Amino acid sequence: HPEANIIFGAVIDENLDEELRITLIATGFEEAAAKRKPLVAGSTVTKPAPEPAGESKTIAFPQRKVRENYAREETPQPQPQPAPRPEPSYDPEDLEVPTFLRKRMQKRRVS
Repeated sequence: HPEANIIFGAVIDENLDEELRITLIATGFEEAAAKRKPLVAGSTVTKPAPEPAGESKTIAFPQRKVRENYAREETPQPQPQPAPRPEPSYDPEDLEVPTFLRKRMQKRRVS
């Protein structure tokens, strides 16, 4: 929608490993409904004509060689020990609610 208000943020959570979580929040529907103009009596709404059915096009993607990993015999290298991680200075539950919504809720509590 051309008048969409898009707000996004990113959080890195090491506990998720290879998992990705996406939260999508749509807002502003009340504002969009208020901006709509009522139809004038006697006006006609037409639907666009459907596109003619034609041949579907197939897209050919180039083939890529898959690189195989072979186990090598190597002498094990001593791995450096990671430094202990400090405890997070935030409430982990804050990651569940986007920042702009938390701020909006805080403003409402103060009012």
